[in-house]
Amino acid sequence: MLSAQSNPRAFTLVRALVLLAAAFLIVFAAPTHAQKNKKDKNPAPAAQNPLTNVPENHVIDVAISEMLAFWQIGDGEKMHK
Repeated sequence: MLSAQSNPRAFTLVRALVLLAAAFLIVFAAPTHAQKNKKDKNPAPAAQNPLTNVPENHVIDVAISEMLAFWQIGDGEKMHK
């Protein structure tokens, strides 16, 4: 078996393949990273806007959930708010 040091042509071929593989990884990894950053720059979702209308059934569900939670911990004053 020939070693890369005794055969300069084989060494050049191995070096070229390594450089090609590195270039391939850089080319295909850079757009993926840019795409992830693009998603992070989106504005806050509308659900966090306090001026949005909340459906009535959601408001009722939250009120009932809070009442039951206060009942479980035994806080009667907050349960009857």
